[in-house]
Amino acid sequence: MSLKLEIEDVMFNVGSGYAPQVECELEEKEKFWSELDEVMQSISRGERVVIGADFM
Repeated sequence: MSLKLEIEDVMFNVGSGYAPQVECELEEKEKFWSELDEVMQSISRGERVVIGADFM
């Protein structure tokens, strides 16, 4: 899930996610990290990022 907020002329990108757990296949884990990287690359450098996630 992601949400984009503008607060006092500052753009915040708030994201929430859950990484695949220990018992998941390596392919599924790599897909998650690849997709997260794509999302991060799509955010302008002047914007703030807040991530709330379970990466364990």
